[in-house]
Amino acid sequence: MNDYAFFNARPFMTKKKRLRRDERRARKLAERRMENYPALLATHEYRGQQQAKVGKEPLGEPIESLVSKGFRHLQQFFPDLKKHQLVSEYRQRGYAYDTKWDDPLSHGLMLGLQQQIEGACNVLGYELRDGVSIGFLRAESTEAMQQPVMLTETSVIMMTENLYMLIHRTAKLLALTVPFKVVNGDQFKISEDIADAVALVNSNDQLREEWARLFIDHAVAPGTPYRGEVVIVTGKERQTMWEDLGDAMNLFVVGHEYAHHILKHSLSGSASVSGLDVDASHRMEYEADILGLMLSMQAGYSEASPNIFACFGVGAAIVLSVIEYCRHAAQILASGVVTHESRTTHPSLPSRLECIAQIVPEILRPYGPDQIEVVRRIHGMFVGIIQNAWNSAEEVLTRAHQQGSRPVYRDDGGWLPGRGMALVSDDYVETA
Repeated sequence: MNDYAFFNARPFMTKKKRLRRDERRARKLAERRMENYPALLATHEYRGQQQAKVGKEPLGEPIESLVSKGFRHLQQFFPDLKKHQLVSEYRQRGYAYDTKWDDPLSHGLMLGLQQQIEGACNVLGYELRDGVSIGFLRAESTEAMQQPVMLTETSVIMMTENLYMLIHRTAKLLALTVPFKVVNGDQFKISEDIADAVALVNSNDQLREEWARLFIDHAVAPGTPYRGEVVIVTGKERQTMWEDLGDAMNLFVVGHEYAHHILKHSLSGSASVSGLDVDASHRMEYEADILGLMLSMQAGYSEASPNIFACFGVGAAIVLSVIEYCRHAAQILASGVVTHESRTTHPSLPSRLECIAQIVPEILRPYGPDQIEVVRRIHGMFVGIIQNAWNSAEEVLTRAHQQGSRPVYRDDGGWLPGRGMALVSDDYVETA
């Protein structure tokens, strides 16, 4: 590996190599699906049933119409982007619909993540059994979950659109927050000092307010968080960070749920009043964190231009932190305090971050102690950025609670009785 502190700035969605890579991955995925088609067909059908339960209409809009709706928004970030290029890219990727609730844009993103994680499984030698049906869910929650399908060797893995938007928004704000300097024209080096990032945020009132809004929006409406105003990210360096940070977080989330599938975690370990069951559930979450970390790091390294944030395991630390602080935000607005008791199904955030801090150096040990120290500093900086942003939002939310504001919940019930990385309390998001 090259010096981890340096990043190659690159354009967004313009390289022919990326299209050819996606085509190769799509063909490999299609071949595997044909081999296990009967089992996967039933699993896709089961996933479609879960999508139907949330009461949304099937999606049938053509790709041209979907691109037209979002194109003006994308041009704010990428002025040189052409509509026909974007339509052509999605057509060339050849993504198929697995259920009639899948749309070509969001499902294409999810299948891309699936291909990366399954590629990492192949490299590392993990058996996928009969496979996974994966997709987005338009539900009133912020979570990702895995559910083994009875009498099969398959699983359903779903991420809610709310979680994807949280990751997307966090990646943008981080890309605007991390200081960097350009080196040799086409490379840039990010700062590894949290003080530099804090100083940048404190000097920019709008950025500081956007960070606070991230947590406030998830406190006010935990089931369907507000998405905030459009945050513009310009410059190839910050756009590179935005893209790679988002991918790193998404790869860990999908890798974590794939780990539950690979390790054959089932409902037998679900939390209950029994201490043994809680311990078993925590053990499985640690196992999924470790294997998910390994898969996402390998997926990041396998890219033509390695995603350094994925290679370092930074995405795991970021997404676990931001999910937990959004959960704390809802607690403070509801009761005025954060409840620090151990969650029923998941270990505490400090425990999970400590696990990541121990595993990442072990994976990177062959690359030498200097690289490990760089990784530790970068982890500390990103976790520190989230912590600093949370500290500011916590003060605002405490005052809002004192003035009588409370979260607005829509308790429509859960979508699957499985486990996942949930945002708010277990009682709210994991009730089937």
